[in-house]
Amino acid sequence: ADKAREEALSNRSDNIANAITIEQARRSLSEAKLARYPQTDITLSYGLNQTGSSLNQSIQAPVNSQFAGLGFAIPLAGFGANSAAHKAAEFAYEAALSGNEFAVQQLETEVVGMALQVI
Repeated sequence: ADKAREEALSNRSDNIANAITIEQARRSLSEAKLARYPQTDITLSYGLNQTGSSLNQSIQAPVNSQFAGLGFAIPLAGFGANSAAHKAAEFAYEAALSGNEFAVQQLETEVVGMALQVI
């Protein structure tokens, strides 16, 4: 009966679909957790600029050009929405886990029922 249960769990397409649903819900939950925090972008660049009437003149004495930037993206009005999205993602993840647990229990009941019919 245990071998039949393991075989049924590993080969059922709905069980595989449930595992994918759980993984997607877990990823959505991770994204929602990260969305609650401000984002920071750092940009650095370096370049050489020079002009000349010919290519030879423009590469003889290039002028340095440097740029550094620091940017912050802080949502001022999104704190409630981000918290709500996080809660929704938590509930979706818990629902996926519960749905999978129910499906596994249902499958186990079917396997036991089939095994009893064979005996």
